Amino acid sequence: MYDETGLPTWFLIGSNSLFFPIWGDGERTLINWLQDLREEYKFNPILITAFPEIEGYDDNIPFETVRLSAKVEYNRNLIIYLNKIRNENIDTDVFIPVLKNRFDIDLEDSSQWGDIKNLLADKFPFSVFLAVDEWADEQLTPLIMNNLNPEHNPDYMRSIVSIKLSHELYGSIEKDTNCDLFLHSSPYEYIRNQNSITFYESIQENKTRLFLYPKPKPFNSVKSFGGNMLKWDLRPYDYIYYYPTISKGSPIIVNLALNYPNKKFLV
Repeated sequence: MYDETGLPTWFLIGSNSLFFPIWGDGERTLINWLQDLREEYKFNPILITAFPEIEGYDDNIPFETVRLSAKVEYNRNLIIYLNKIRNENIDTDVFIPVLKNRFDIDLEDSSQWGDIKNLLADKFPFSVFLAVDEWADEQLTPLIMNNLNPEHNPDYMRSIVSIKLSHELYGSIEKDTNCDLFLHSSPYEYIRNQNSITFYESIQENKTRLFLYPKPKPFNSVKSFGGNMLKWDLRPYDYIYYYPTISKGSPIIVNLALNYPNKKFLV
């Protein structure tokens, strides 16, 4: 895809998430979206992440990745701890100090930002900045906007659209973003917590929110029932959820069930 100036569209993604290899559904969804944008619309995605490459540990991100931390040696204990983070949903306030103290991986080293500025100083005409997590939203978004905003950088000659990715909304407080708008993987009205404390006074004053459904896994649903359409129509459940957390998955399922009263849910 080319913009009105005839230049190719570059898509900058900031993330402090665990990107080696792609384990989580949220990461897989993001990668699928970006691959489709690249293949169908000729977007050029570039990922910036504070997580280092681990020697001997495959990195299966299918486009250019700028890692702000130096490559680290393979460490079995590190891999075990990263799996623990995944399985137990350990908060960043906990695991970031552990990574620094136990494994000498400092995800908050501000000296890394020189690499970001060098990247921005190149001739990539970025049109979109996607902040995947809080680190990207709170730390990178102001840096990106200050460097790429035509008011601060006359040579750039265009504004950049910043987007905060938020797959799910849960908890008692709904945070604002430094970005221009939000992107969800479901319609906002179905996943929002109506009892949460929000940064806006009313739904009409809310920021613009877009959504893209996750790409479905390729499988033939009817074939899984032996090709019998009647069996498919009479299947006992439309949606099955395994082990949703009380604070996160369960409220979302309840909202979906309330909005789709004719569907059958198994939890």
